[in-house]
Amino acid sequence: MHVDLRRRFVPVPSLPAALQVRRPIFDYDAKNRRVVVLQPPTEKTPLEVWTWDPATDEWNFVPQVGPYPSSKRSMGMRVFAYLPDHNVFVCLERRSLYCPTTGPTVACGGKTTTWLYRLQA
Repeated sequence: MHVDLRRRFVPVPSLPAALQVRRPIFDYDAKNRRVVVLQPPTEKTPLEVWTWDPATDEWNFVPQVGPYPSSKRSMGMRVFAYLPDHNVFVCLERRSLYCPTTGPTVACGGKTTTWLYRLQA
């Protein structure tokens, strides 16, 4: 799929329906040349990982093995970023949230779990 993207946005019509109902987070894996999409869990569905190859417009669901971020509230404030020097994604999962009742609300914080993920393409 070659599209001239200079100074314009172009929708991706091939986006799977499963990724259109929630708010996924994503980053680009430079080593594997794939966009890795993290679909947050809900009360009824587990976390999902998808990849997209922009060159071929091909989507793939990636089954997960082992533990993974599962807190249903964790994805409200989230980070999912690719670190090319290490060929790994970092995901911060919010486990709890504390906001003081006085003072600036920017002082919110809470417990997090840090997860690492490496795509096996």
